[in-house]
Amino acid sequence: MLYFLLLISFLLHAVTFIIIKVLKDRIAQPDDIQTQMSQQQKEMEELLAVYLLEIREENEKFLDTLKRNPNVTEKKEDLITDAVATTSREKTKNVSPIDSSPSLKTNESKSYQPPIENDQQDIVERSLSAQVLSLHNQGESIESIARKLDCGKTEIELMIKFHQKNS
Repeated sequence: MLYFLLLISFLLHAVTFIIIKVLKDRIAQPDDIQTQMSQQQKEMEELLAVYLLEIREENEKFLDTLKRNPNVTEKKEDLITDAVATTSREKTKNVSPIDSSPSLKTNESKSYQPPIENDQQDIVERSLSAQVLSLHNQGESIESIARKLDCGKTEIELMIKFHQKNS
């Protein structure tokens, strides 16, 4: 009888150790998931930091090119001031006094000047994504596209992936 009770005791101890092990694993499982999530979060933060740095570099390059070409900004400012001046002139011409005499009307017709025509031709440029897709369809590698368009490789890869996903 003593051997039988010892056997039952050993079996109960074995079962309790197994149950304790299973419960310990269940408790440790959320910790593993939490560490995986924090690791994924760190990876995403690093990835976003890299993209942010690339965007900052591109912005700095763009600002440098604008600083090197002051004529472009001056021309745009001149065009804007000319456009504002012509619109203000047109607004003042359209306003007529209520009690206008015939002599004033003849003076107005003499001072009328036809609008100045811009001899400037519109320049049509393809967007960056259109250029990327066109070069990619021509068989260019991602590195060569990035060099030609002065962009980051990851930006080119993302544009191509987004286009493939949408197609």
